[in-house]
Amino acid sequence: MELDLPVSSPLDVDAFAVTVSPAALLSQFGRGAYITLASYAKDFDDLEHFSSWIHFGTLGVLFRCHPQYTIPLLEHLRGAPQHSKVYKNEHPTAFAMGEPMLSLGIVVDALQAIGCTSVRLQGYGMKVPLQNFQDPSAFGDPLHPMCKANMYDVGCTYLTRAITLAAPALTAVRSGYRCYPSALRVGMGYGGLEFRSSSRRDGISHFKAYPVLVHVLKGVAQRAGQGGQPMDVSTVKERIKTLKG
Repeated sequence: MELDLPVSSPLDVDAFAVTVSPAALLSQFGRGAYITLASYAKDFDDLEHFSSWIHFGTLGVLFRCHPQYTIPLLEHLRGAPQHSKVYKNEHPTAFAMGEPMLSLGIVVDALQAIGCTSVRLQGYGMKVPLQNFQDPSAFGDPLHPMCKANMYDVGCTYLTRAITLAAPALTAVRSGYRCYPSALRVGMGYGGLEFRSSSRRDGISHFKAYPVLVHVLKGVAQRAGQGGQPMDVSTVKERIKTLKG
């Protein structure tokens, strides 16, 4: 399949997960920014150490903290000066009931008052060129005690005039490669590749290679409102109607 696209290979940052102090949040966003408290549990692609951390708010990126601070933070926000009507969500990895919007300055003051020293920031899907990426951990807190756990998803996009699909050799499969077939029968079992390693000295642990077609399909799926697998015919018809529109 031929695509009329320029050929280039810019590096970009597609996702990050970094740990900073509450004070560093003000250097990045400012006291006057507004954070929406989280009322749902979200899946995160992060290190095992942070698997139990609570998603407590969103301000473009996701804010997470250790679960020991969940109740103290809620109680502090219910006090002066905010007097916010926020209560603990029953889900173990969700934060509040409802999604009130609060001043970041007040939230940071509350985090500092309860002794929280580490906030995990996570963003994904931005695909910002590497030269334009502003590392959140560099704003006032480049030497946080947990900075060695910072992670970045760096990609290299090759725009060609064809859709490139691949598959690992049999020996590569046994070495830990995984293949994700694309384009149904047309792809003949070829598609994207994934490889994980825990022994590289450069710290790179996860490799992925897949065609730009995957991003196109994701964009179309989002346009159709595909938040999950349709469970009835009416939902299927509505999504088809959206795609045609």
